[in-house]
Amino acid sequence: MNWEQVRKKFFVALNSVLSNCSGASDLMKLYLYESYCLPLLNYVIESLDPSKKTLRKLNVYWYTAFRKIFLDEPWEPVNGLIGALGRINLEFTYYQRKACFLNNMLNCDNCFVYHIMALYLHSNEYELLCKSAGVSPYASKNSIRCHFGEKFYDAYVL
Repeated sequence: MNWEQVRKKFFVALNSVLSNCSGASDLMKLYLYESYCLPLLNYVIESLDPSKKTLRKLNVYWYTAFRKIFLDEPWEPVNGLIGALGRINLEFTYYQRKACFLNNMLNCDNCFVYHIMALYLHSNEYELLCKSAGVSPYASKNSIRCHFGEKFYDAYVL
């Protein structure tokens, strides 16, 4: 996968949003960014299984967008700002969405999917995902979202 193409498309979309709404409030810019630019990154990370290094690189794009919208200086930390806005970074978003997807699969009525998920439940990957969020495999999606939000807040904001 050529990550340079992803980076270019993301920043073209971000710069387009920012240049077309220069008079709008910062929260409106954030809303437009999350509507038009963030799906590009989500599509990439959900279509492929990125490595931790790639996730960190994509997370830098996410941080850059927050800096362009809210902060003047490129060296200012953004995790506190992200947390204050009720958001989580892209890496946590990836794991949160993955856990919610797997939760949907686990609660699926299709017996074939259910049996595959019953096997996957015991994999190291799934156990590590649940352990990192502090949730059980049968937790609700709302509980999964809340736990990932709390983990981000505890890890980066406090």
